[in-house]
Amino acid sequence: MLRNDRGRLNADAQSDLDVLIARIIAVRNARAWAYKEPLRELLDRRQINVVRGIQHGCACVEPMKEVATFVRRHVDGIVARAQ
Repeated sequence: MLRNDRGRLNADAQSDLDVLIARIIAVRNARAWAYKEPLRELLDRRQINVVRGIQHGCACVEPMKEVATFVRRHVDGIVARAQ
């Protein structure tokens, strides 16, 4: 379903796709909220060492974003190699 153009899907498949997209959006929004709330609590403490810890945490996550981008870009080749 995800490999086809939306215009080539029948009505049921289009409906299924709409449901899938809505779920993905809901999960992303929930995940963003789940990350935001603890961060807000930490920032409300107004402690410089906490803020520096957050900065360090972001620096640690940055390389993983690069890995995720690489995997997304090459996923077809990765899957083909695994088969």
